[in-house]
Amino acid sequence: MTKTLLQPRARSPALCLHKPPDADPSFAAVNLDPSSIRCGAIEPGLLRVTIAGDHQYDDVVPIRCFPHSDPDHHIALVRATDDHGPIGVIIDPGQLDQESRAVLRSALDRRYFCPEILRITRMKEKRGAAYFQVLTNHGERRFTVEGIRENVIEVREGEFLITDQDGLRYRIPDWTRMDRKSRRILELFV
Repeated sequence: MTKTLLQPRARSPALCLHKPPDADPSFAAVNLDPSSIRCGAIEPGLLRVTIAGDHQYDDVVPIRCFPHSDPDHHIALVRATDDHGPIGVIIDPGQLDQESRAVLRSALDRRYFCPEILRITRMKEKRGAAYFQVLTNHGERRFTVEGIRENVIEVREGEFLITDQDGLRYRIPDWTRMDRKSRRILELFV
């Protein structure tokens, strides 16, 4: 009995992939069979994916289709080159072999690393950039934010997402619960 590369299309977030503007309009995400997939790390955050032993991709980035509501399921595999051309979706990565699961988890953890800011120790603004020194749940951090209005975003009332110049994200779950100094600094952006 041969294993199939593709599983029948389940009711899933088929359109969670970001289609390139010039993509074929008939494109629909393909649900990949986890038992036919092998993942290896090329460099941090970039994978080599082999499907059914004969289709190999050396430039794969995993993306969570539902990063907040269902982060452990529906993982899209897209090409890092080729305008993020889609490969397919792994509905349940828990069904991957142990090594592939660990490599995928590591790449996802790196991509979605988002420390929570507990306190803003210092912030200095100079030439349109803000230089932050903060205490996070992962220790002290220093980072620079360019384009403050675009990169300090209120996601929900009181919850902020800050993206630094390197693309790393920091989260403030409720700025009203922060210490007075931190709130005063944030008020400059609210």
